[in-house]
Amino acid sequence: MARPHRTDAPGAVHHVMIRGVDGRAIFSCDSDREGFLIRFALLVRELGFLVLAWCLLGNHAHFVLQTGPRLLADLMARLNSRHAQRFNRRSNRKGHLFQDRYKAVLIIDDATLARNVAYALGNPRRHALMSMRGLEVYPYSGYGALVGSRLPRSFESPELVARALGVARERIRDFVEASALEAGSRSAALEPDQVAELNLLIRDCCRRHGVDESALRLPRASSRAIRAEVCALATDSLDIRLKEVSNRIGISYRTAKRTTAREGVE
Repeated sequence: MARPHRTDAPGAVHHVMIRGVDGRAIFSCDSDREGFLIRFALLVRELGFLVLAWCLLGNHAHFVLQTGPRLLADLMARLNSRHAQRFNRRSNRKGHLFQDRYKAVLIIDDATLARNVAYALGNPRRHALMSMRGLEVYPYSGYGALVGSRLPRSFESPELVARALGVARERIRDFVEASALEAGSRSAALEPDQVAELNLLIRDCCRRHGVDESALRLPRASSRAIRAEVCALATDSLDIRLKEVSNRIGISYRTAKRTTAREGVE
């Protein structure tokens, strides 16, 4: 199946996510993480990227990146392939390390940027892996450099990040903590990786049917059939609630229920 086109252009800002295949670890020790970050630092400097947020966990990682003259795909292809080769050699394993290719959510406004930066920085807190105090000293998140609890790495620019967010550096702690608390109270909201997966699914369905995404909102029998397919795949394969799918494609929940009734989507 042809993969959908990824929106990518110089100067674009993306929330990028990588995950291990079948949920497996992509970092087995701190040496793996440090090697990954050395390679990352070299590449972002060479390609002219600005790193707005980042975090490494055991089986996944998050980055919020602004591209330079080169595309996001250039960075991720070189970063992931080199890390996978090194990890497999050190672990005496073969095969794919990452789950498919990376996921990327294009960020188009300041409010979305703020949410995604807070999400990436506070990811360990969201997974209940550590307290906010623990996050300050966790060496594999950009949070510590932003709040001044450690020196910045070579690819980190705390003042530029604070300026991009419109938040004073001394308010970053409150900013990230409020985001983590908000996430806990919005259990139905989609996480960035779910947004990326849903966007790719919609683009793929529309591409296979030869229509633009705007056609999903039209009151046509052909559009209803494509909507039903999108809703069925998203709810069954991605485990995304029908209400969230209807919001994304721009139709009412009632319309989505009526359209998908014959498909057995709940």
